Amino acid sequence: MEVDVVVNPAEELQFNLLRVEQGDASMEVEDGRNVIEDGEERECENAFMQEQLRRERLEEERKKEEEIRLEEERKEEERRLDEERKRVLMEEQKRLMEEQQKRLMEEQRKRLLEEQLREEQKLREEAEARKRERQIAEEEEAKRRLNVTSSADLHNRHFDNVSFNDAPRKKVPSWAEGLRFRRAVERMTRKLRDGEFDPDIYFGEIMAVGCFVRLFL
Repeated sequence: MEVDVVVNPAEELQFNLLRVEQGDASMEVEDGRNVIEDGEERECENAFMQEQLRRERLEEERKKEEEIRLEEERKEEERRLDEERKRVLMEEQKRLMEEQQKRLMEEQRKRLLEEQLREEQKLREEAEARKRERQIAEEEEAKRRLNVTSSADLHNRHFDNVSFNDAPRKKVPSWAEGLRFRRAVERMTRKLRDGEFDPDIYFGEIMAVGCFVRLFL
């Protein structure tokens, strides 16, 4: 048996309003939950973006620092190479300068030696010339004193007056043989042994032609 429920219209309206209010409340709760979730998601996204930006900034800073370091290393290497080039250049210049100085000194030494040799040769030639002049003058004087006209006659006159052991042309003087000669030799030997004999004082300057002159005077 069915029982008909009689519903008061006012109560029904109130009930419907209550249901609407409950539905609205549920929707508000859901909306609030969605809002919270959206906020958390945005916060996560913001945090992620901030972290990403921070990492990118750090990476940029690292790259800049690396570029600065590489640039400093490059400049340092350039300075080192430049100093090395300067050092090599200075050493090369020093070596060339030393070689040039050595070459100049060697050339100067050769010039001085050549000048010295030329001067010595000149002095020898002058001495030889003076010697020849003296010999010629002495020979001319000897020819004048001996009344001869040529050097051959002068030499022949000299050889004519020379005593040879195989065929003496002049008588040997008494002082050159016998007891007087032996005593003279002994005296000369004693002087030579005692160092009393000075040949420069005894003989003086001996010239070949001069001997001829003094011989025939």
